[in-house]
Amino acid sequence: MKKAIICHGVSSGFDKELRADTPNCSRNWLGWLQQKYIQSGVVCQNPLFPNAWVPARNWADDVNMFSRLELDEDTRLVGHSCGAGFLLKYLSERPEIRVRHLVLVAPWIDPQRKLGDYFANLRLDKNLPERVGRIDLIYSENDREGVIESTEKILEALPLTNVMRLSKGHFNEEDMGREFPELWEVCKSEV
Repeated sequence: MKKAIICHGVSSGFDKELRADTPNCSRNWLGWLQQKYIQSGVVCQNPLFPNAWVPARNWADDVNMFSRLELDEDTRLVGHSCGAGFLLKYLSERPEIRVRHLVLVAPWIDPQRKLGDYFANLRLDKNLPERVGRIDLIYSENDREGVIESTEKILEALPLTNVMRLSKGHFNEEDMGREFPELWEVCKSEV
């Protein structure tokens, strides 16, 4: 069965979450992308990670939630910001997992340690490209410093060939609206 899972990022704090009119997993282009997958015949989940704000996000809680989802060679994974970093660490720690497509959008692995030890033990698996049918990385040349630094570290550890550079900030609604056609072009190539 064709399936996709979209992993959202982290917000700046609990107060922001309280004021938000939608959950983190529905903001920006995430719901739009989920709909695109579904319309293309791909079962798509867009789970809400627990405590998805700085500094509360917790690795063990995220793994507990995410490990309940079934991943196999027909799974497409899309992560935004901290969600992309989560997918990289999760897959690096589980060499038995194989997936069809991994899309990293504005990947963030917390170089300033705002999330404490969330990414402290991150060791990117250099063999990850052998276990993933295709890996794409999309970043913005005018993104936040931590994301640029994260992108550089990821590309240094994993020499990826499918890299797209845009100028769209952090790929959030304020920077570009609720649609992300360039991302869908990348994703639909593996549908």
